Amino acid sequence: KQISNEEWIIQSGLIGKEHLRLFIKYLKENKKVIPIKIEDKNWNKAEQKPAHTVLNYIQHNPGEKIVLVMGNLHIRKNPFVFNKANQKKKFIPLGFYLNKIATAVRIRYAHGKIYNFRNILVNDKFILQYKKASLQPSRSKYFDWDYIVLKTRPITLIRKI
Repeated sequence: KQISNEEWIIQSGLIGKEHLRLFIKYLKENKKVIPIKIEDKNWNKAEQKPAHTVLNYIQHNPGEKIVLVMGNLHIRKNPFVFNKANQKKKFIPLGFYLNKIATAVRIRYAHGKIYNFRNILVNDKFILQYKKASLQPSRSKYFDWDYIVLKTRPITLIRKI
C-alpha cells in the first residue's frame, strides 16, 4: 500500500516525516489510516464534526484501537480561553469530546523548525534536558502524556519516503 501525495499534503504543512513514517508503519501492518479534515468557519463547530466522525467509527468498530493525529490545540482534553481582539473566547477542542475514551499525547519538540502556516523556530530548553525521544507524563492539564522529540524539521514536498 502507498500513500499518495494528494491524500497527505495539508495546506498548513503540519504533517512531517515523523507522521509519514508512522502512517507507513501502520499500513505495512495492515492497519487503516483514515485522514479526517473537516473545516468550518466556527472553530468550535469544526471541532465537533471530526469528534462525531471518530465517535461514530468507534461505535461501529468496538474494541478496535485507533490513533488520532492532530494539532496540540485540537487534542486538548479541556476547553480553554483565548483573548482574541480584546475579547475572551471559549474554545472547546475535539479532545474534550473524546476525553472519556482517549489518551491525549502532546508531541513536544526540543529543537528545530516546524511549519504551521509559517516557519517557526523551536528551541525548548526544558525539553532539551531529555537525551532521547521518550514518553513522559504531562505536567499540563490539557494532556495526559508528552512525547519528546529531540529534533524536527518541516517537509515542504513529499516525493519518496
